[in-house]
This record gives sequence, structure tokens and C-alpha cells, in this order.
Amino acid sequence: MRSILWGLELLTAAACDGAFGGRGGICDQAALRRAAEATDAVMTAWRSADGAMPDYRVAVRGLREACPRLPAGFQSYLEYSVQPLPELRGQGFNLGTPLRDDPEALRPLRAHCPGLAAVLGSLATRPASERGGALYDACDFAGIGLFSRTTVPDTMADPQGHHGHALYLWLVDDGAAPEVARALVRPILAGTDTTLEVFRDLARLPAARRGAAPSWFSLDVRVALDGVTANSKRLVQLEQGRLAEADHSGGLIGAVFDTLVEEVDKTRALASNSGHTPERPRIVIAADPRLPWATVGAVAYTARRAGHDIIDAYALAPDPLHPHR
Repeated sequence: MRSILWGLELLTAAACDGAFGGRGGICDQAALRRAAEATDAVMTAWRSADGAMPDYRVAVRGLREACPRLPAGFQSYLEYSVQPLPELRGQGFNLGTPLRDDPEALRPLRAHCPGLAAVLGSLATRPASERGGALYDACDFAGIGLFSRTTVPDTMADPQGHHGHALYLWLVDDGAAPEVARALVRPILAGTDTTLEVFRDLARLPAARRGAAPSWFSLDVRVALDGVTANSKRLVQLEQGRLAEADHSGGLIGAVFDTLVEEVDKTRALASNSGHTPERPRIVIAADPRLPWATVGAVAYTARRAGHDIIDAYALAPDPLHPHR
């Protein structure tokens, strides 16, 4: 009897000391800290000049290893929102339990932001470009300190950032040191930027020292070594980055021109129907730096002739948490 009681005392002491997940929580805190250190190392080693986006999923892998019983409400967020996304062709989405239906996952965020449900409900009436800032202010995300209000982009797939903030608060509530939770969640939040999806078509991007953050309100034209894509549709095939003679005449690329004219017409029609002044059409060209200028220049010239008088270009800037400019 004494040996059984002694064994139970050891188990209780081990749990209280964190041997089974830190303060009796779900996550292995030692493994969580190692995951944070590994993530920091990857972010620190990343260089924009290499042309590839950071591996944000290093944080996801480390988090899942340290927290094998992570609440179900975070699972689909980590699987389907953080770049680079898994290959999903021919597969069904297994979305599982949404965050809104997982009270355990949301418990710390609801304690931090008691009016969360009302705030989320009110966002539907706001323009998409205002929702992130509105939620940030209403739920005092500044007090959490993951990102400043100006650095939460409107391109996050994470609905206005609340999945990532919920995850951070849950990890801290489970026993993680704030700096550990922060080191993991900041790259996860950064990896939900939808503009990073250009890497589905491009292996590399050029580097730049600085620039403005991109917006998903612009049309992307992606120019890879094997073709030109817009609106997720392949418009022109390229042979090692070069246009076939039949695809362009007088500097214009016919299929690209037709598509971009349609976009200008749609923008003007929407503005006319709503009674607003039409915005100046703009596009963002994402081009592999290995392409010959004759190809990229032809795409830009075609865009201008199609009515897009504001042309931006995607590039990678030195900050791994805000790499696109």
C-alpha cells in the first residue's frame, strides 16, 4: 500500500513540476521551447535574396509535436491557412471542428475579449479592408502584442487575426512562457498572408530592400518560367520563360490583353452600378527573376495598353514576418 501511495505522490509531483506538459497542461513545455528556438533559427537564417518564402510551417510542425492534444478548433487553421499549403488536388478538405465551435480553444480569448461574439458579428457590415483593424481595437490585440495594428495585413487568411491570437492566449494559459508562444504564433500568423500564394505558381521572386505591403484588392498576374497566369487561369504557355512568336504581336500578348481588358470593364461596371467613382485599375505582377526582360516587359506593356495604368511588382523584403513588398 505504501509503495502505491508513494508512486501516486511521484506522479502528482511530476505533473505539478511540468514533466507531463508544464503546470499540468496539455503541451510538453520543454518540447514547446525547443520548437520556438527552432522556429527562431529558421526565421533568422532566412534571406530574401534567395527568392523563396520562409518556411512558416516549421512552427506548425513543432507546435503539433509538443501539443499532440491541441484543441480541435486550431487544427484546420494550422493545416489549411499557413503557407506553404498542402497539395489538395484530388483530396477532400477535412475541416473538422471550427474554432467558433470549440469552447476550450476560445476560452482564453473570450476571457480577454468578453464581447468577442458581438464584435465578430459586427464585422460583416464593415468593408473588408476595415475588419482587421476593427477587431484589433475592439478586442485590445495591442495588449497581446503579437503585431501592431499597422502590421496586421488585410491579406491574412486568418479571419482578421483572431485565430492566431486565440492560439497565443491558449498556449500561455496552458503554461507556455509568453516569449515561447510569441515565437511560434507570430510566424504562424505571418504565414496566413494570402499574397504568399503566388508561390504556388512561382519558385522564386526578386528581392527588394523596401516597399509597400501588397493588398489582395489588386489583380495578380503571375509570370513563371512555364506560363502567364491571371485569375487562376493559365493564359499563355512559355518555353523556358520565352514567348512564342504566335502569342504576341507589336509587343502585345493577346490572351493577357483580353483578360485584363475584361478586368477593367468589370471594375468600371461595379463602380457604375454602385454609383461610385471607379478606382484606377491596378495589377501586381509576380515574376520569376530568372525570366528574360523581353517576357516581363511584354506583360507590363500589355497591362498598360489594356487600361491598367498602375502596375506594382511583387518582391521579397528582408523581414521574414512581412516578406512581400
